[in-house]
Amino acid sequence: MAHGETLNARPTVRSLARTLALALTLLCFGVGLPIVAAASGSDSAAARRVDLGQAVEFEPAEGWTARDGGPLDASVAQQRGVTLTAEAFPATASLASEAAAAERTVVGRAGLQLAADAAPIAGRDGTAGLRASFQGDERRGEYVVLVQRGTAVRIVVEGPDAAMRAATDDIDEMVQSVRFRSNR
Repeated sequence: MAHGETLNARPTVRSLARTLALALTLLCFGVGLPIVAAASGSDSAAARRVDLGQAVEFEPAEGWTARDGGPLDASVAQQRGVTLTAEAFPATASLASEAAAAERTVVGRAGLQLAADAAPIAGRDGTAGLRASFQGDERRGEYVVLVQRGTAVRIVVEGPDAAMRAATDDIDEMVQSVRFRSNR
């Protein structure tokens, strides 16, 4: 630029078009992609379902973190100090015998005792089950056993008393979400 010349500060149509195109592109990425992801169901119930093996799956409640590979290749869901462990395996005995085995496993832990006898429940798909509660000095929990067509599911939930009370609805929801895929 020569001495005495002034810089033309007025934007040209071309520079305005580039700025507008860039703004629209950023808007699409910032707003459009989350909308597309939500519409595609990437956070849908099907996306959150956890495969327990043995053609069985369950869905962790909203806000619970879930991972595979817990004890005995079980799936574990956790929230606020409450831990839910779910596993599927070939049933080798009746529902009552599988529930008794779950009870021996739970009550065998130091300081835990049965708080209520097993009571019958039915899964959302009509699967027969038994549910019982246990307690210790600072922890309490429950176990659920469901059996269908030679496959058993054992769910053990435990945590501090206050956290267990707060998680009651979530626990019920997760127990009811168990699905035996052979029952579709």
